Amino acid sequence: MVTRKIPLLLTFCFITISVILSQTVADDVPSNGTQIGFGYTVTTVTTDPTGKSLTANLKLINSSDVYGPDIPLLTLTA
Repeated sequence: MVTRKIPLLLTFCFITISVILSQTVADDVPSNGTQIGFGYTVTTVTTDPTGKSLTANLKLINSSDVYGPDIPLLTLTA
């Protein structure tokens, strides 16, 4: 019976942390709807030979210093 309690506890902890983090992120968004960043564009996308991994290179559209300096180039791997 101990093995069943651990997954339930982990699920409860995950949901609780997710709710807290989503509230924290929502509180950081300005309520007046002003844009705080410009985002990134995808410059290149590649997949590995097995087809199980995708890599995208991202380039900053326009810099904004609202939350500090932006990272001009990012690599996203999934």
